[in-house]
Amino acid sequence: MPSLRFAVNSDIGRAAGTSKATYAVAVQLRVPLFQGGRVRGRFQQAVAGLAAERAEIEDLRGGLSTR
Repeated sequence: MPSLRFAVNSDIGRAAGTSKATYAVAVQLRVPLFQGGRVRGRFQQAVAGLAAERAEIEDLRGGLSTR
């Protein structure tokens, strides 16, 4: 997901009375360009895991019905 961050910094020094007024402002915009394949891979992995769990449940049901 795209994100936007702001950072502000002012006053530099060891104590409030001796600090110097400085100002820094930063803005960061992150737009992930190559995330589509990663998200698609995670989705496919989750679907495969779900199918494996369903198959295991069916195997257990089959084992219980033959006893």
